[in-house]
Amino acid sequence: LKKISSGMRVTGAGDDASAYSISERMQVRIRGLSQCGNNTKTGKDLLTLAERAVNEQVQIAQRLKEIALKATDDTYSDVDRAVLQSETTHMLMEINAISYDTNYNGMPLLSGAVEGDIKTVLDPSAGVQDNLAGKDIAPQPAAPNISGSGRGITGYTPTPYSYSNGPFYDPTATPVSTLINFTFTSGSGRVGTNAFSIGSTVYDRNNNPYTVQVDPSSGLVSAYNGTTYTPIMDNAGNGYNSLTGATVRATGMTPYNCDYPQIATPTVGQPVLTSSKAPAGAIYEYNVEPYSGKSTITKLSSMNPNVYDPNLYSGNIYSEKLDFSWASNVPTDLAKQGLSLLCGGCGQFVSFRFDDTITNANSEYYDSPDGSELYVIGVSDLTNASDIPQFLMDGVKNAIGRPSTASPAANAVALANTGHPIYLYMDTNVTPNEIYVHKPTTPTLVMYNGTIGELVSQGGMKPYQDFYIQGDTKSSLETRLQLPNTTLDMLFPDRKSRFQVDPAPSDYPTEWPKDIQELSDYDRKYYSEKYHLDNDEAIRREKWLDEIWPYPRRGATASASCVLTRKDANKFLEDIDQALKYLLHAATNLGAQCQRMDAMGENVVTGNENTQASESAIRDADMAKEMVTYTKNNVLSQTAQSMLSQANQNSSGILDILQ
Repeated sequence: LKKISSGMRVTGAGDDASAYSISERMQVRIRGLSQCGNNTKTGKDLLTLAERAVNEQVQIAQRLKEIALKATDDTYSDVDRAVLQSETTHMLMEINAISYDTNYNGMPLLSGAVEGDIKTVLDPSAGVQDNLAGKDIAPQPAAPNISGSGRGITGYTPTPYSYSNGPFYDPTATPVSTLINFTFTSGSGRVGTNAFSIGSTVYDRNNNPYTVQVDPSSGLVSAYNGTTYTPIMDNAGNGYNSLTGATVRATGMTPYNCDYPQIATPTVGQPVLTSSKAPAGAIYEYNVEPYSGKSTITKLSSMNPNVYDPNLYSGNIYSEKLDFSWASNVPTDLAKQGLSLLCGGCGQFVSFRFDDTITNANSEYYDSPDGSELYVIGVSDLTNASDIPQFLMDGVKNAIGRPSTASPAANAVALANTGHPIYLYMDTNVTPNEIYVHKPTTPTLVMYNGTIGELVSQGGMKPYQDFYIQGDTKSSLETRLQLPNTTLDMLFPDRKSRFQVDPAPSDYPTEWPKDIQELSDYDRKYYSEKYHLDNDEAIRREKWLDEIWPYPRRGATASASCVLTRKDANKFLEDIDQALKYLLHAATNLGAQCQRMDAMGENVVTGNENTQASESAIRDADMAKEMVTYTKNNVLSQTAQSMLSQANQNSSGILDILQ
């Protein structure tokens, strides 16, 4: 009766211990599968909501492309473009509003990201990226003496300048007359003294004449016979007889003119001596080192190159004027061209690279873990080649992310934050202005026409948030889905975007797709002009990034002026194509995940039904069998009762008879 009334064969562990255990475990799974089925339904609802929101953003992006195409057409005036800009601004705002307002149960769906710090740094391991032919910023030396990086680049040291405290003396002036007595010696004994002047005639014991002159090779006062110089006086004024022991006789006996007058204020380009003595040192050209204002001297001719000049510093200033004479079509000629400077002391690079896609005010600074530095100098707003020095100076001084260091002078800026400083100096005393690289300390500086390394992103925010659907089995437990970030920050990432949009080396295909592998002439022309490339493999990488890599490229803009001019509209047209590429990828990914939820839900329903069937076979009663058994037992019970009743009646009858 218990089995029939409950419909279960096993109602407790006492009925069938093993069957009861198996059945209860199945009951737990059945309840879990039921909830898992509900989870997949709500998960699909959430994904469907996100997908439809992204589809709406795709429609807006398509409209933005139409607007950009209008703005790039010269049949539209500046007034028309201003109207188009107004619509563009509102459409962009709506894209952002959709991203931030789309939510499910209060949870934002399209504005989240996996948190992390991002930093774009310079990776020097990529080596020197060569400048294009004919675009050498650093002047080429006649004989380069420092080997490069093995990439066909030859480094060389800038011109060294010795610098001096002075005082300086005028070698072109009339010397100050001073009588000098020369002491002649024979062996260790004094022979006598006499006075000679340069140009005097002396004779040997055979009365052969000699002229007193300064030997140009040694700088010593000597007797000259027309072919040979025989020294008779050293630089200290001590004379000695070296004319085969002959008695030296002099004629004229005029005072010896030896001291040159001091120069109170040397002028640039003036020949100078660093000693008042005529035979000492060398004749130099006086100059002023532009950055520090120190006096510099460059050797013109030597009277005695072996004589040490104690007035000179032991260090050197390295200074080299940069050459931009080839940059006539600005900013195009400058795009991607640069210069790297290698400090011989610390082995670190400091580089600058011109970028024609950003303005000078948006110039950027990057560093690397080893201390190497890169300045990306914006020149999109450069219109005159004569302004290149000013743009370079301002770009370095105001680069975004540059450590705050004081400029050493109004027209100078420090490039490197190392123990061996490197400076840019702009000479404003000439027209057009000239710009120099200075390194006032040793060791030497090596210059490369090209920039070191590549920019890579470290850490950062992944442009999606993880979303989990809770399943009941190990295969579906915490099923991870991705909800894309479709905010403007992600659709139009700038160069320092917090989102990780750059592919890792492993992301590139090992074999290029056919349409990437087989480049057309148009591809080569387009990418050589756009990215200044002349290598097919590099062009394939850029085309793959443009067309296949799902994330938009860095350097995009979505501002209140993106279609105000034809040039801006052309740039925005490229950026909106990249944004559309990403939005379509996001919508496709959401749609695929919806299909996954459908398959997952159907699998859950099937599992639930089968598990319930299995549990029923174990626990449920066989009602037909149990009814037969119940009826049989009921009939037997009734029959026994009837027979007992009849027996009782017979006993009563017998008693009645006996009575």
